[in-house]
Amino acid sequence: MILRGATCLLPRGVGNAEGSTRRDFARWKEEHFWPYFKITPPPFSTDVKLKVSVPKVNPDFTYELGTALVAKNVVLTTAPEPEKRHITLKLPEGMTYQAGDYLSVLPTNPRENVKRAMTRFNLDWNAVLDITEGGLVIPEGDNISPWRVLSKCVELGRLALEGDIKAIAKYAEGAVKTEIMNLLADYEAEVYNKRLSPLDLLEKFPQVNMDLGAFLSILPPIEYRRYSISSSPVLDPKLCTLTYGVISEKHKSGTGWFHGVASTYLSRMQEDFIIEVGTVGSDEFHLPKNPEKTPVIMICAGTGLSPFRGFVQERAILKRNNPDLELAGALLFIGCRYSTADRIHGEELDGWQKEGVVGLRYAFSKESTKSEGCRYVQDRVAHEAEDVKKLLAQEAQIYVCGNNNVGKGARESLTTIYKQMGKSQEDIDDIFDKRLHEDVFD
Repeated sequence: MILRGATCLLPRGVGNAEGSTRRDFARWKEEHFWPYFKITPPPFSTDVKLKVSVPKVNPDFTYELGTALVAKNVVLTTAPEPEKRHITLKLPEGMTYQAGDYLSVLPTNPRENVKRAMTRFNLDWNAVLDITEGGLVIPEGDNISPWRVLSKCVELGRLALEGDIKAIAKYAEGAVKTEIMNLLADYEAEVYNKRLSPLDLLEKFPQVNMDLGAFLSILPPIEYRRYSISSSPVLDPKLCTLTYGVISEKHKSGTGWFHGVASTYLSRMQEDFIIEVGTVGSDEFHLPKNPEKTPVIMICAGTGLSPFRGFVQERAILKRNNPDLELAGALLFIGCRYSTADRIHGEELDGWQKEGVVGLRYAFSKESTKSEGCRYVQDRVAHEAEDVKKLLAQEAQIYVCGNNNVGKGARESLTTIYKQMGKSQEDIDDIFDKRLHEDVFD
């Protein structure tokens, strides 16, 4: 647009998905948006106004969203490896997906965190809220359970931003107020790196006299968590599975325990429980439309295997339904720690390999002697260069799913292999643009 004569009013704001996009946006507003338009930033205000009372009956309310029914929820790993699970869901009527798509899950906050908030604000377990102004996050009305508000409406565990700290400081006095404001001077070390939430800060400074309405006003609404679907609808369009890791670790602050919101929620779902979900289509992370002509190379680590389980499952079903079908080649590179404890979906994948629908190539970081001396998945890709070259020469579609290290390592190994094939860097960049599909996360 600039080349066509448009005037750029403000520098583009960029959010880092590895950090806090909420913080990035807040800083962009403070540094560019407000100054450019010569507007004084709106002061902190309590958008949520409420009264607390204790009735004889504890009422409830729910969101009106698409609901899936839990059919099965099993553990895939063995102790002491971090827990990974596989959950099977019966989708609501009319909800569809393709292998490679995502399922958004609306979780509730871990009950441990809700109990902490209830305790911090001295809320009776039978209390209800009369919410006269709920802002953009909280539903208005009377007889609303604070447990439900704290569970389902707001993000209790999200990182405290600079603005949140200033808001909390307004409810403090004297030396406590000064100590809280001093956190801003060393925000990275004292708040960001320790992943402190507003609730963590209120517990750290019990002298702060912040009321529940003000606390709810600084919290963002609870968000859907997006998971790669680990099944194919070709097996059963009414069923959908997720393969996920359960995050439960010591808090980076050194105090207490950190529980991942969505993974903890999913791990506690039992058969016939209801989960609020929605499918989200992937733009390009799908199997080729002509599986008999186009080879595929899949590279992953950990639960990055999820979409590829769906891919291979679909190839297996296509082959079983049409035994004469000659599928193009498929290589699946998988990184995990051990050959048994965390080799998730191992027996199933072994069976599909025997059926000839995929070739498995593992990298065991703790047992590299069992994976051709390769510790990491990108090492195994490089080790299998000759097999990879055969598929690349046939214009294979390449898929990568895993953390940033997996994404970076896969690109480096593939670049080296392409150069061995005589490709220039310009050629490789063009190939990556057309045939490399990445689902990379932090």
